[in-house]
Amino acid sequence: MKHKMIGKKGFILSLITLMLVLSACSSSNPSASSPVNSLSNEEKSATDSNEKKVITLSVIKSTRFLELAKEKFEAANPTIKIEIKPSYTVPEVSGRITVAVGGGINPVEVEKFVTTVNAELMNGNASDIIAVDELAYNKYAEKGLLTNLIDFMDKTNGFNQDDYFMNVLDALKYKDGLYALPYGVMTSIWFGNQERLTGLDLDPAKAWTWDEFEKKMKTLANDGSKDPLVRYLSPDKLLLEMVSKDMDKFLDVNEKKAKFQDQAFIDMLKQAKSFYDLKIISPLEQPKGPGKAIKMGESLGLKDALSLSEITTYSSLSFASMFYDKPLLYQAPTSEPKDGNSFESNMLLSINNKSENKKEAWSFLQFLISEEMQASPELEGLPVNKKASQAQIDASAANKDMKLSPEFIEAAKGLLPQLKHYSGLDPKIKKILTDETAPFFSGQKSAETVANSIQNKVSLYLEE
Repeated sequence: MKHKMIGKKGFILSLITLMLVLSACSSSNPSASSPVNSLSNEEKSATDSNEKKVITLSVIKSTRFLELAKEKFEAANPTIKIEIKPSYTVPEVSGRITVAVGGGINPVEVEKFVTTVNAELMNGNASDIIAVDELAYNKYAEKGLLTNLIDFMDKTNGFNQDDYFMNVLDALKYKDGLYALPYGVMTSIWFGNQERLTGLDLDPAKAWTWDEFEKKMKTLANDGSKDPLVRYLSPDKLLLEMVSKDMDKFLDVNEKKAKFQDQAFIDMLKQAKSFYDLKIISPLEQPKGPGKAIKMGESLGLKDALSLSEITTYSSLSFASMFYDKPLLYQAPTSEPKDGNSFESNMLLSINNKSENKKEAWSFLQFLISEEMQASPELEGLPVNKKASQAQIDASAANKDMKLSPEFIEAAKGLLPQLKHYSGLDPKIKKILTDETAPFFSGQKSAETVANSIQNKVSLYLEE
């Protein structure tokens, strides 16, 4: 690098200028003798990014969808920078990112995230946007730590309710406020085998109960066939499926009351166990030799009557045709018939109520549920944006390998409008349920003992 020489006259002029600058700084400072403060980390970040406003987003693990949204949002908004702050980074092996089987994250990492975010929220230094699907977000909303998103949901802010499945957002409300936003949802559907279910008077279009489920499966068990009835479900997954579909029956979040000691829950426990005792739910099969390789769209021709499946995309419905030669779709049973189905979300995002960047944070959340982002193949779950939802249905209908039948296309169209109950259980309550019921399913404890234990632990947690 070349340097220019400065003459004596230039040096003197530079020295005078420097003295004048220092004098001005001293006169504007009430304490001229105090040292000049260095830039904070936030100020340095703003300087380094050409004075961009930085919006922070805390998540357990980042996703391709979020990274894509960050890239596109920043391109459209040059004065804003989205900083995704994952507490857990998937380790790389030989330069390639490895993904855990099933996409799971070590519970220790989840607990670490929960503890960190909890401390940050209480101390007032949390990120602008926070993933709260692993947190009891209603508790934070109760304490005024999360922003009520309804305040932003009007046409003056570019939000048109007609563009979205508002029934999904309404189901997430807490005391008439909305404190968490999903950008993708999932629901459970039972795939039915028409060849096994014919003659049982079981209407796929109608809601049904666990009592009806038990009655129909018992009838099928006596038909002389040795084929399995319901594909294997682990007891803990079955229980969570049953409880989540009737969560309002056992848990009143608004009033902070639990009802797990009620006879209704005790009866549910006993009924769940009876499904295994009566062999309604098939035992877990150990692999025997190499599995059958099939082509996309080819049927496995399974002989089970029913199989529980999680629907995360409309194309997931096509798996029913891969399971059975003549498939049907059934709603998930509940303890009592109810209007609408339930859903979960793998990521709920909230805005820190103490954030100084709420407007910009909302803009990013709104971008996540825009037609552009909801139509992305990286979306995790079913779109909450109506136009993107229809586009995904159309794409699934046109897919030659995973084509949906006309009946399934109509079922797909009705899937989102029927999601009216949020079944996402508080992670700690979910853990209490699975831990405490394990001894019951193994025959070590009675349903009454387990129910009382769950009631005590959940009640203590709700009162924290």
